Amino acid sequence: ITTRVLECNEISISNSSLVVRDRISCAGKMVVNGMLILPGNTTQEEVKALGATGEGLILVGTKAYDTKGTPVEGATIYLTDGYDLSDEGFIWDSATCTLTLTGFTRDYVSENINTAGIFISAPGKAVTLVLNGENNLTGLESMNYGIAVQEASLTLTGGGSLNCTDSGGALFVLGGSLELAEGCELQDGKKIVGAGGAFYIVESDGVNYATSFSLKMQQYSVTVTTDGNGTAMANPASAAKGDTVTLTATPNPGYVFDRWEVSPATVTIGSDNTFTMPGSAVEIKAHFKQAEYKVTLNTNGGTVNAGDVTGYVYGEGAKPVSYTHLRAHE
Repeated sequence: ITTRVLECNEISISNSSLVVRDRISCAGKMVVNGMLILPGNTTQEEVKALGATGEGLILVGTKAYDTKGTPVEGATIYLTDGYDLSDEGFIWDSATCTLTLTGFTRDYVSENINTAGIFISAPGKAVTLVLNGENNLTGLESMNYGIAVQEASLTLTGGGSLNCTDSGGALFVLGGSLELAEGCELQDGKKIVGAGGAFYIVESDGVNYATSFSLKMQQYSVTVTTDGNGTAMANPASAAKGDTVTLTATPNPGYVFDRWEVSPATVTIGSDNTFTMPGSAVEIKAHFKQAEYKVTLNTNGGTVNAGDVTGYVYGEGAKPVSYTHLRAHE
């Protein structure tokens, strides 16, 4: 059950879950034997002030408490779609419903887990899971999933892995779709399977649930050439869609950088010489031009008769002028 605001005289939560997104107020007895999920900005003092009893869990963001408000280690991380939550190697962006795991490690106490190590509930939203590096959820058992998503579509992306040893499966989506982002590939022959309104990842045999999987982003090349009057390079020389690429141009003596010529033309190079990689290869040509130098004439009391020189191009020099009592300085 999910509600935005809950005001009651008495409440009892058995083996189910109650999600309160904004505020809870109970004037009388509160018994929690299931899970009570509170807003991510709820403090430990506010949890204690509820005066709850029972053997269940009170979940707040990445924290879990017993009914007395004492922290419980290794309990479920429960995410709601309305609050900013964070933990080491774990970032939840509520604005975009994006969960990013970067070297995230958590050892769970199995008897404290309800459904999954990380449970995401974002009804009707589009959730994105980004995996960077190696992420490990240990201590799970066959009745638990590593990550479970309910009533939301999930898109997988990134170049990392998710390892959920001894779990029932690394990933489970119920009531929504599961797909890979453009350019993202499952490794080791594993695949996405859907049946009965549920989606999950299976081993290469197409049958057994995968308790771990790895992702790899397709790389696209960046080819840089020049007009011969300097050198140029891209860093990195290949990148995945959405990555930032930095360009560097070094002119030959007597030349300065002029402009970039890029294909496809939809790619925009910023003033800092960076661009965002599209989902295709990119070809770039660096153009240079001859350096121009400014010339200032000091007449020292004289006058210039004709042909005032204001500058010259490297290698060509300046044209002489006729003058009366003229001294020129470059």
